[in-house]
Amino acid sequence: MLLKAFTYSLNNPTKEILYQPTSSAVKYKAKSWIDVFGARGAKALGSVFTNAFSDSLPKLVNGGSLVSIVIGIYLVFNARYMGKTFDEYIDSGRVVGEDSDVPETKFVELAQNQNQDEDTSCGIPDADKKEPCIANV
Repeated sequence: MLLKAFTYSLNNPTKEILYQPTSSAVKYKAKSWIDVFGARGAKALGSVFTNAFSDSLPKLVNGGSLVSIVIGIYLVFNARYMGKTFDEYIDSGRVVGEDSDVPETKFVELAQNQNQDEDTSCGIPDADKKEPCIANV
């Protein structure tokens, strides 16, 4: 119950704050990855270590503690680096995902050109088209 309370009161708002210097496309992709693959992958990795050290309680405590310490040290350095980067982006006004080399309109043009060749609509057929609707085939 405490873990769920900390998740909703501390972890989720913190994650939302970190999305401030990102474009909407990057925010959507990052949130999807973190919520689906990141969270479930972390739980699966925890289960792998629990099963690997489940032979005896001392092995589980010692092995699990070692793994937790190594991951904790990595997270401290990662949080420090990301905090500095976050502060730099907020101070400079930089938005991650908006300064790409290819403008977003290029992607829209490419998608429109690709869809011109393939008509998959099931609306009223043109008089000169005698092909059946793909969805009805």
